[in-house]
Amino acid sequence: MIRFGWAGAVLTEAKFREEREEVRVVLSSGIFGRSQNLAKIFQYVCDRSLENGPGDLSEYEIATEALGRQASFDPTQNAAVRVEFHRLREKLQKYYETEGLDHPLKITFQPGSYSPKFVRTPIVSREGVTRESPQPIGGRPELGVGKDMAPSPRRSYAFREILVVAALGAVVLILGWRWERWKAKPTPGASVSASHPGGPAAAVSDEEVRIAAGYTSARYIGSAGKIWGPDRYFRDGWTESLPRRLIFRTEDPSLFQTCRFGIFSYHIPLRPGIYELHLYFAEQRFGPGDNRTGGESSRLFNISLNGHVLLESFDPLKDAGGPDTATEQVFKDVSPAKDGFLHLEFGKINSEPFVNAIEIVPGLPGKLQPIRMVEQPNCYTDKENHTWEPSRYFRGGRSSRREARVDGTNDPDLYDGERFGNFDYELPVDTGRYTVRLYFAELFFGTKYNTGKGGVGSRVFDVYCNGQTLLRNFDIFKEAGGANQALVKTFHGLEPDGLGKLHLEFVPVKDNAWVNAIEVESE
Repeated sequence: MIRFGWAGAVLTEAKFREEREEVRVVLSSGIFGRSQNLAKIFQYVCDRSLENGPGDLSEYEIATEALGRQASFDPTQNAAVRVEFHRLREKLQKYYETEGLDHPLKITFQPGSYSPKFVRTPIVSREGVTRESPQPIGGRPELGVGKDMAPSPRRSYAFREILVVAALGAVVLILGWRWERWKAKPTPGASVSASHPGGPAAAVSDEEVRIAAGYTSARYIGSAGKIWGPDRYFRDGWTESLPRRLIFRTEDPSLFQTCRFGIFSYHIPLRPGIYELHLYFAEQRFGPGDNRTGGESSRLFNISLNGHVLLESFDPLKDAGGPDTATEQVFKDVSPAKDGFLHLEFGKINSEPFVNAIEIVPGLPGKLQPIRMVEQPNCYTDKENHTWEPSRYFRGGRSSRREARVDGTNDPDLYDGERFGNFDYELPVDTGRYTVRLYFAELFFGTKYNTGKGGVGSRVFDVYCNGQTLLRNFDIFKEAGGANQALVKTFHGLEPDGLGKLHLEFVPVKDNAWVNAIEVESE
């Protein structure tokens, strides 16, 4: 029998037994306690990975096959699997920091992925001598959720006590120094809210920071598995809970149900480096309908970054194109100020500023991180180890999944889902030129789903970017040479509009427009 390891490597029988044994040891350790759901999920995904290879499982498969949910289970309406996986990651982290500290092989799950990684780590003797130190498999541990998942080497208890005391002393000194510098900042009348114990006094933050503004619970797990922490690092303003409404162009409407409001600022501790800054807004007061008043220009405010104007006379209603619509502003080449903080100031012009969420992620010099989206409910990792997130930024159309073999590609699973109908995307980018790739495969006409009927001319549509024609009378079947054939259309030198968006429109000519995946890269 062929055995599969992480990343598709064929396992020797010895390695297979070793990984299987680690699964057994974790299950028998008692870390899941009375939570049978966690144990069932853990065993199911590990068994599937070891027997069938690393293909990422869907939330639907895990819910119906591991948890016994009914066939009508809808992962877009039920976050049970995402919540259980968050608990599973926390349990494994705690286990490998304590009881499983000296295990040479450890099992981890990356955020947004339901496929386990078997990570080999250095073994350190009680005398502190490394006996072997192979390179770990896979990426860095999950960020923004407490302590690092990477375990520390086991040393003698006396030596560890010395390290702990020294580390605590250093932390106290650093926090005291940071606090004194914070108190010395010339900000008369400002007060740091006591609602976030981390506050601006923190010395450093994780490389990824996600803040759900106005949110007071422990954390929020987004649709792509990203962890959003509660509101913190702010000064002044107040929180506001917003009515539950349908929010367009987002798969995370809960992120827009709270905000920080008024005249306020954020002072976010960051390590030196280059970052991307993402600011999220949805105007829910001004605009037509529901007895709301005003329209464009009803709310204007300024945002500055480290003392420099970032957005002037910003109008979230105009930026989104309407009320109850999520919009995002993205900025590249962002760095903390000399004091180690990223300072964001929100100033009023004619109505109080607000922000729903703030995201800071590691950046690329002069470029944005690529946008990769699939029309599927879960993240997908391609053969080049790129992560594709579930589709977002869209309005209109309908998403569906199909089981069909797609030829002409190394990543046939990339085409498992599609958006069809009359729809568009508002992709937020910074200034610059971009390459856009659109991924297509005709999975309906000429296939078993349409009993082999249809063919050339069955589906025809146009695609535009900021009013520029990208595809005219486009026929996937004709261009690809048949059904179930992968087709990629690439467009270079595209620039955002004045609102910082690449507006992609898919307009039907005959039947429905269609797309399977979208990729955007800085040039």
